[in-house]
Amino acid sequence: MHVDSPNLFLAMFITTAMGAALLFWSWWRNRSDKTLLFAGGALALVGVSVLMLSARGRWPSFLTVDIAHAAALIALAFVWASARVFNGKSPSLLVLSAGPVLWLLACQVMPLRDSFPMATVVSSLLVVVYSLLAAREFWARDGLASRGALSATLLVHAVVSSLRIPVAVSQIVSDATVEAYASTTFVFFMIEAIAFVQALVFLLVSLTKERLEVQLRWTATIDPLSGLPNRRALLDRGAEALAQGLRGQQPTAVIVFDLDRFKDINDSYGHAMGDRVIHLFAEVARANLRLGDHVGRIGGEEFAAVLPRADEEAAGIAIQRVIDIFAQRSTEIFPLRCTVSAGIAASQASTESLEYLLAAADTALYFAKRRGGNRWEAASTAPGHTLSVDVPLIWEQQ
Repeated sequence: MHVDSPNLFLAMFITTAMGAALLFWSWWRNRSDKTLLFAGGALALVGVSVLMLSARGRWPSFLTVDIAHAAALIALAFVWASARVFNGKSPSLLVLSAGPVLWLLACQVMPLRDSFPMATVVSSLLVVVYSLLAAREFWARDGLASRGALSATLLVHAVVSSLRIPVAVSQIVSDATVEAYASTTFVFFMIEAIAFVQALVFLLVSLTKERLEVQLRWTATIDPLSGLPNRRALLDRGAEALAQGLRGQQPTAVIVFDLDRFKDINDSYGHAMGDRVIHLFAEVARANLRLGDHVGRIGGEEFAAVLPRADEEAAGIAIQRVIDIFAQRSTEIFPLRCTVSAGIAASQASTESLEYLLAAADTALYFAKRRGGNRWEAASTAPGHTLSVDVPLIWEQQ
């Protein structure tokens, strides 16, 4: 079989050059994430390595063997580093440099420049190690589908690279004269390398884009001041919790909170102090409600919570805990005592509307405010009952 190695090297060089350009361009558009910067650097180094490997026999062997393979190993180390950066970790200089340094040392003590099979064994071992390290680093159960595909791609590359070792060992044992880049197995390994680079570029761009989309969706549902879900997110989660409760014939409690005299705090101490009070209440509410409860900021100084599998009595216990701890914490942090009022409404088996429960809790909150604040009131939502108040409902879904 005729092996057209120059064309294979050309195809590999073009693939890595275009991949590096795409990764650098993608990084330039979002320079806060250096994942693609490391990956682009990896492919650029692969391109340099391919250029030197293709010049074997024409350029000094120090370049075409020592430096060429060292560049390829640094490239794989950069792929591992890109995974570390993506995970928010710092790449270790020791791991980055260990492979290339070991290779260069091996070139000094072993006849790697003169024995293509022996060079293949040593370089393939190091490639397998770096590929496995990168696969392990990319793997994580965080819901990003591209992670698994990247890890699988790197594992396949490690397996294919390991297959080069027994082939090269058999050539060493048989003492056969092997011409570099002239065997049929070389074609297979080059095609696999080209496919690996293409898959790596696609999956890395896909992974960073996937995480950015997740972050954008998260940002769209979070109130930036309190760090709690915003109104839309709370309504969605609350409606789902209420529907599940109705299907399981379990009560669901809805609470509406309102910080007492919040306008006076802003007027007397400034809006910065008001922001700190909002942040403190969000922290207290989140820490003192159950793990499965949903709490969010619905606007201004108003908050709401949806408590699955909780009736008015259970919700009242939770609210009193929040009221007491919030007042205590505020006196420890601020030069004033901050308080909060709340209203509760709980669903029954026939109650189907979250808006009704929110309106009922809001009206109960009105009575808590009218009675001096720093307290909570409950509203009846039993079948056949109307709200036991004669004030207009002020809740509106926005």
